[in-house]
Amino acid sequence: MKTFFFFNFLFISLISNGQINKTQIPNCENFKIGTFDYKFLPAAYSIRVDNKQTSYYPDGMMNEFDIEWTNDCEFILTFIKSSKEQTTYKAGDKLRVVINSIDGNCYVFSAYMNGKEYPPGEMCKMVVKQ
Repeated sequence: MKTFFFFNFLFISLISNGQINKTQIPNCENFKIGTFDYKFLPAAYSIRVDNKQTSYYPDGMMNEFDIEWTNDCEFILTFIKSSKEQTTYKAGDKLRVVINSIDGNCYVFSAYMNGKEYPPGEMCKMVVKQ
């Protein structure tokens, strides 16, 4: 019985001292602005500035979105326009994006639109060397 209380005390002490984080909530602040490349789509990238995201694709297409952060690791992209006629999005379509995990300058995300979940993706923030 003494052993049980000791390990409970040790576990609670570790949690309160920050040694163990039960929820492992990622810090997404680094991903709110910058230039990001898509790991699943070579030569595609997005630029986020303030409340706008512009995405560029290898075929020359460019999409513009409003971006609204609903919490630290979740945002809504509202489609504004595209440089090409396309059928993927219509003006006003909303894409909810949730950052699930972070590894360095990269994050894995889930995306949802009109009740449909898209396959997870990964984006990495490009680091400019000076």
